[in-house]
Amino acid sequence: MLFDFGDFNVELEDVIVRKIGKYSRIWKTQYGGGADSVAVSGDVAYIGSSDHHVYAINCFTGKEIWRYKTNGCIVNSYAVVSDGVVYFCSFDFCVYALNAKTGKLLWRFRTGGEINSAVAVDSGVVYATSRDGYLYVLDAISGKLAWRFKSGDEMISVPTVHKNMVFAGSFDGYLYCIDKESGEEMWRFKTGGEVFNLNPFLISGGVIYVPSFDNSLYAVDIENRREVWRFRAGNFGLVFSPVLHKKTLYLPSRDGILYALDFDGRELWRFRAESNAGLPQIHKNILLVPSDDGHAYAIDLETMKEIWRFSGGGYFFFSALWRGNVMLPCWDCHLYSVDAETGKMAWSFATSVQHQPPLPEIKDEFEIEIRKSFTEDEIMGSGGEAVSGSELLFDNVYIKKSEYSFKSDYDHESEYK
Repeated sequence: MLFDFGDFNVELEDVIVRKIGKYSRIWKTQYGGGADSVAVSGDVAYIGSSDHHVYAINCFTGKEIWRYKTNGCIVNSYAVVSDGVVYFCSFDFCVYALNAKTGKLLWRFRTGGEINSAVAVDSGVVYATSRDGYLYVLDAISGKLAWRFKSGDEMISVPTVHKNMVFAGSFDGYLYCIDKESGEEMWRFKTGGEVFNLNPFLISGGVIYVPSFDNSLYAVDIENRREVWRFRAGNFGLVFSPVLHKKTLYLPSRDGILYALDFDGRELWRFRAESNAGLPQIHKNILLVPSDDGHAYAIDLETMKEIWRFSGGGYFFFSALWRGNVMLPCWDCHLYSVDAETGKMAWSFATSVQHQPPLPEIKDEFEIEIRKSFTEDEIMGSGGEAVSGSELLFDNVYIKKSEYSFKSDYDHESEYK
């Protein structure tokens, strides 16, 4: 991976990245029209927005069916539709249940903190995590609390139900396995960083795949409760469990690389976007990869080559498939419907606020140390003048030539969680 710092291009092997404190970037999301989450049920697309609304949109026409306003941003909490009810969450601490046809509120449940992930719905029960560190288990019809489970820190985790177990991750670094009837902890697995997953944990062949902010994907045997293998991906943490297709695991990273792995954790190949990769979708033999570089990419899985890319005015993070089209919510305040095979846009839908909310750079939460020997030409200032002594002039800050740390300070606002 190539890091571009003004006049210097630095290869990945020259870079050491350290996380600064606990992850907090997403909580700095501000009001605006940015859309980043989407789900499709029937012929209706449901999107959440930082304008505090969830929208229901006709997939044929791109016309609004209804909208519902909450008291907070709706970010990463894509809708889950079950039995005619739309479930989603908001930064206003609440879990919502709406009538899918009318958008009428059926119930809402208030937790003790912001919510930044989707719920899981299983057998008449809704599972949701909150920044207050709890996993909440609610009756899907009434919204009444059945039980709750306390972890050791904040939780941004799409709960995953498997047999008699519920899995959820926590900022304390653990994956928790909880008895779904009693709410008692069955076991836990420790990683080296925050565990928060913005899609359900992939479970296949008795193995659960756990992303962590220690930059590793863990394959954990559920029965034996032990690590099978781990795969290191990038430097800025992982927030997605992989997508499985034809015995291949597709893992997006916040470094912009999408990895193709086998079941033994060996890398088969990789695709590199210009910036962080979102959750992929697969249509026929086409791999669709959203990215916060402002593009959605289509890759032919037979040739491993890009066949088209769609450009938006902000980052792409989630997507959903509908009748051969891919629905792409964008931080530029739009939802785009794009033909999955050609990349041609069918329609776009605008949210109520046409202002992209600012969001800090991912790199702002990391310290980047660069070890590199510079040539005499590289030490020249931007105007051609040499910089004297043992320091380099870099973005108007003097730093040591032989070994230095640099905390990025970019001007543009487009960067996803």
